[in-house]
Amino acid sequence: MKFKIQFIILLFIVSPRAYSTWFSSQVERGPLVSPIDTTNGSMYFSGIDCADSINCMAIANYANFYRVIYQSTDAGKNWNIIYKPDYGKTTNKPLLKSISYPKKNKCIIGTDSGFIFLTNDMGVNWKKINTPISDQPIKFPGYITIRNIKMYDSIHGIANTDFFIIYTKDGGNNWNFLSKPDSSCGIVDAVMTSPSNIIFYGTCDVKKNNPFTKTMFISKDTGQTWSAYDYSYIDSSTVSYNGYKGTLKLFFTDSLNGWGVGGDPTGVGDIHTEKITSTRDGGKTWQFQHNRVVIPNLEIWDVSFYNSNIGIC
Repeated sequence: MKFKIQFIILLFIVSPRAYSTWFSSQVERGPLVSPIDTTNGSMYFSGIDCADSINCMAIANYANFYRVIYQSTDAGKNWNIIYKPDYGKTTNKPLLKSISYPKKNKCIIGTDSGFIFLTNDMGVNWKKINTPISDQPIKFPGYITIRNIKMYDSIHGIANTDFFIIYTKDGGNNWNFLSKPDSSCGIVDAVMTSPSNIIFYGTCDVKKNNPFTKTMFISKDTGQTWSAYDYSYIDSSTVSYNGYKGTLKLFFTDSLNGWGVGGDPTGVGDIHTEKITSTRDGGKTWQFQHNRVVIPNLEIWDVSFYNSNIGIC
């Protein structure tokens, strides 16, 4: 059975005049998750990515038990389930948290347990990949949850938790830790702009070797050496709501052009600004493009660009 679901995304086009039309998608409904569930109403999508203009995949979770992987082969008009484990056999299995779909046959999914799922045949078969993160103890929420996976191409990619960064250079089959310049740094997001160029946004304790609490770190040699650039003038808020403040996600179209999105708490209830920032020098300096309170008073959670002029967030 299928039902209509409206994906609500803010379209951001860096052009003088831009108009867009949005349509509802047909999404296949999974079987009832439990005998007491009759609506499937608690299913939520936690990631979506497209390999090209027509092939897309998405991940969803239900009430911390039921995992679903969706696929669209018509540019998002219709979505079909390609993975749905049996209820009752999934309570100890990891939740699906992040997704990267670099080409039609290959998709990589990160979980809350440090594992990665990999397919090379459009989701017909999935391989569970152990990473160095999956062997770590859980010290705090987010410590081993792979919140982001971003493949530079079908071979090279990067993933991160709140504390670890790992990278692959063989299409996701093997992953290695990336050394951080400061062990105290928490990781907000990380991107790979070439097979050796990596940028991550970290929140750190101020030390002699790291003078900024909010820092954009850049490495041109896969983490062997790092340069640090101040980002505190962008994320300067000292007010937090549920532990969150500032920039959430980064996206780069090439080694120079990038964007950051998130929002700043206003100090009034849970009202946030919508914040969009950009860089034209590879993450060394950033400028505000948009930072104001708008309806419905929520921050921006993700961003993706088709090229340096057209993107969505």
